[in-house]
Amino acid sequence: MGTCISREARARRKERKRINKRLREARNASSPRDHYHQPTSTSGGRFGHRSRSEGGNGDVRDDIKELIIETLEVIRTLVNNEQEPPQSLLKLNFIADEEKGWMLVVRALIYTIPENDPLGPAVISLFLDECPLPSKESVQTLLISLGLSSEFVETKHLPPSWHKNMCIVLGSLAEKMAGTAAVTIFNENIRGYLMKMIGYGLSYFPPTYGKSLKEKNTHCVRMFALLALEKFAQTRENQITICKMFTENSAGKHPLLKMEEYLKNEDVVRYWHAKQEGFCAQWALDNIFILPNRPYSYETCETSQINAMLNHEDVSEYLKIGPDGLEARCDVSSFESVRCTFEVMDGVWYYEATVLTSGVMQIGLATKRSRFLNHEGYGIGDDASSVAYDGCRQLVWYNAKSQKHEHDNWQPGDVIGVLLDIPRGEVQFLLNGVALKEPNTEFLSNRQPSEGVFAAASFMSFQQCRFNFGASRFKYSPGRKFRCFNDYGQLTTAQRTIIPRRVRLEQLEKEHIPDDYCTICFAAPASTKLTPCNHDGFCPDCCNMMDCCPLCRTPIVERVPMKTNNNKFETVRSPSFTSGLQRVNSQRKSIRATSAAVQGAGDTTSRSTKDSTPSSSASSAIARRHTQV
Repeated sequence: MGTCISREARARRKERKRINKRLREARNASSPRDHYHQPTSTSGGRFGHRSRSEGGNGDVRDDIKELIIETLEVIRTLVNNEQEPPQSLLKLNFIADEEKGWMLVVRALIYTIPENDPLGPAVISLFLDECPLPSKESVQTLLISLGLSSEFVETKHLPPSWHKNMCIVLGSLAEKMAGTAAVTIFNENIRGYLMKMIGYGLSYFPPTYGKSLKEKNTHCVRMFALLALEKFAQTRENQITICKMFTENSAGKHPLLKMEEYLKNEDVVRYWHAKQEGFCAQWALDNIFILPNRPYSYETCETSQINAMLNHEDVSEYLKIGPDGLEARCDVSSFESVRCTFEVMDGVWYYEATVLTSGVMQIGLATKRSRFLNHEGYGIGDDASSVAYDGCRQLVWYNAKSQKHEHDNWQPGDVIGVLLDIPRGEVQFLLNGVALKEPNTEFLSNRQPSEGVFAAASFMSFQQCRFNFGASRFKYSPGRKFRCFNDYGQLTTAQRTIIPRRVRLEQLEKEHIPDDYCTICFAAPASTKLTPCNHDGFCPDCCNMMDCCPLCRTPIVERVPMKTNNNKFETVRSPSFTSGLQRVNSQRKSIRATSAAVQGAGDTTSRSTKDSTPSSSASSAIARRHTQV
C-alpha cells in the first residue's frame, strides 16, 4: 500500500492516540514525550531537560533528531494501512501538539533529513499534513527565526540538502494553510528566498560549491523551490504576485524556460534530477505560470506514433501527466493512480517503466474493477483486481497483501519490465532485465475472462516514472515472444492530445449540456431507470458501472432502458458489473473537450489568467467534475 498514514486512517489513529495518551506516558516515562509535558522547574527548561550550558547531559533537540532518523529507518517497513505508525513518529506528533514543540520538530526536520534518502521528502510532507494546524503567528515566528531572505543564501553557506528540505516545508505549509494565511506567509522575505532558489545553479552558484551541475545537486533545490511556488500559487493573489516576480526578475531568459530545456538536453539524458526539474517546469508553464508567447506543450509534442498512453480520463485527482501521455508524477501527500488507454483480453504482452525517483511506487497491471482510493492510501495491487511491483520496499502487491522479493532496491534510471502471459496465467516482473524467481499467478487466476487488463501504476509523494508501451525500442527482452500495447492500440488525434486543465475547464464551461443528459457524466442522454428504487436520470454506461443507486444506495436489480419514442419501458436485464466495462462517457468527454481545445488553440481567451464565470448550472457541474480529472 502507498500511504500507510492516509488521511482517513490518520483521523482514526489520532483519535486513538489522544484517548490512550496518558497510558503511553506511563509506559514511556523516560521518553522525550514524558519530558515534554513535565512542568517548568528551576532546574530545567519547559521540556524537562537541562541545557548543555547548565550542565545537562542532553537536549530535547537531539532527542527529536534521533526520533526523525528512527522514523526514516522504520517507515519503509510499514506495508499495511491498518498498521499503527511507528512509535517514533507518534512521539514527534505528540511533541508537535504544542506550538513551541511544533517549531522544534520542523527545524529538526530541515536540518536532519539527509539529501539522498528516497523517503525523506515524503516524511516531511506527511508529518506536516498530519500534525495539528499551527497558527499563523507560529509559522511566522518559525520563518523569522530561520532568517529566510534573498540575502540569506549568500550569508549562510548551507548545503543543498538544507535548502531542499526548507522548500519542501514551505510548500507543505502553503498547501495546508491556503487562502489568506498563505498570502500572509508569502511575504517579501519568503518571495525573495524562493526566487533565489529558482536561480540556484542557473544564475547564482552557492559559495564553496562548484559550477558543475553534475557535481552538486542543485537540480533538486530548484525543483522543490518551484513546487513550493506552485503550492503558494493555489491562492489567486499569490499566483498573480509570482507571475509578476518572474517577469520583473527575468533579465534574460525566463528561469522556467531554462529549466524546461533539460527535457530536451541530450547531455543530461541519464541525469534524472535534471529530467524531473524539466518536467515540473513544463507542467507549471502549461498550467499555472502561463507565458503569453509560449505555445502549450501539447501543441508542439509529436504524438502521431503513440497508440497507447496513460489515460488522462482514468486517473485519480492530482496526478500530473506529461503532454505525450507517457510520463507521470505525483507531488501531493495522497497515493495517486492511473491506468493506460489500451486493454488486453488474451495473449502475451510486455511494457517497461523507467523510474526517475527511488521512492514508493507500485507499477503493474489492473482491470476496470480496480478502484483508486487515493486519500485512503489504496492503489494498484491493493485489491483483487490488480497486481504491482514495489522496488522501494522490495515487495510484490496483490489484494492488499505483500510478498518480499529478491531484487535490490530500485534506483533512479532502473527499468521495470512487466510481462503479462494470459495463456500461462502468469505476471512476471523484471528489474533491468532480471526476472523474479517466482511469477505472480493469483491475479490472473481470479480474473474474469471478460475482464480486460490494463497497464497501471500508483505514486506516493514526489515520485515520477516514464512508461514505454512500445512506441520506442525496449531496453530489455523478457525472454519470450510477446506483443506490445502500442502496436495494437488505436487513438484518435483528439484522444492523443492531453491539454492543460485550465484550457479544458475553459472549454467545458462554454459547452452546452442538454437538460435531459446523464446527471453523472453529462456526456450521454439519461435513458436508463434503476429498479427496484425506480430512480432515473442516468445513461447506460454509468449504470453498468454501479452496483447501488447513487441516490438511495439501494442495490440495483435491473437497469431498464427507457424508450423515448413512446414513453414506455422495455425491461432488459443489463450486463452484470463483473463484465468488461467501457468508460465510453469518459472518452466522449475527452474527445469533445479536446477537440474544442484543439480548434480554439489560437484563441487568446484560452491564455487568459482571469477566472471564468460558468455560463449555466449544468456547465458549472461538469466543470467541477473535470477538476478532479
